[in-house]
Amino acid sequence: MSLRPIDPPFFVPPWHVRKLLGDCTTAVAGGAESMSRAPYASPALRFGARRGDTPVVDTLLGALHDPFHRIHMGTTAENVARKPRQPCPPAAARRYHDDPPTPLIGNPAVRLVQSLAGFVGQPAIVSPSLLIDQEMTDRFALVTHDTQWIHVDRERAIAQSPYGHTIAHGFLVLSLLTCWQASCIAFPGAAVVLNYGFDKVRFTAPIRSGARVSASFALAQVAETRPGEARCSWNVTVQADDARRPSVHADWLIMARYE
Repeated sequence: MSLRPIDPPFFVPPWHVRKLLGDCTTAVAGGAESMSRAPYASPALRFGARRGDTPVVDTLLGALHDPFHRIHMGTTAENVARKPRQPCPPAAARRYHDDPPTPLIGNPAVRLVQSLAGFVGQPAIVSPSLLIDQEMTDRFALVTHDTQWIHVDRERAIAQSPYGHTIAHGFLVLSLLTCWQASCIAFPGAAVVLNYGFDKVRFTAPIRSGARVSASFALAQVAETRPGEARCSWNVTVQADDARRPSVHADWLIMARYE
């Protein structure tokens, strides 16, 4: 076993450290994360985004989150800074008490709410597509007691319907928004996320049973209704993969509450 000390620069990516180490089986290292230099990520690329639909997320706020205690990891850093280790040199102790760490705008929940405003006006996020088949349409018809033939009678729909096929219920498509939203949008640190309703809904084109359908979400407005609580207004469109125009236009409101 041989020791090979290296002295990389203060800010250095892991792949560069590996290059400096060369071919070795064990490395002993020390250091600290630079949370102020957290990268930006593009979640839309995970599922394949359309050109222009690739907003980026600041992972300092969007990823550095403790899912067990529902707090941002920056809060943990502030809590550690407020509790200096003992014994502490008198000069350092005086400096700590004279110039305490800057709080995260008071309540960390307030900071998370305010960070949402940074996403207003960014390109829409597109969800993965979901198959709306005849079985799904039939089940929805039974649950809602809406068994009109244009939805459930395939042979009659082919012969008589102006759409040439059975179509999904408009409310079925609308009810899938939470599924599409959860597949591409997250609210890190939120204690609860609630459906607050719609300011507008328009069904502009039918969706045939058997189509694959996706939704796009563009954040239009964030209103802080009270400390730690945000009402987010989303411009939503729903469109089948092979359709020429969207089937649904909606202004959807989501409430996010932080602790």
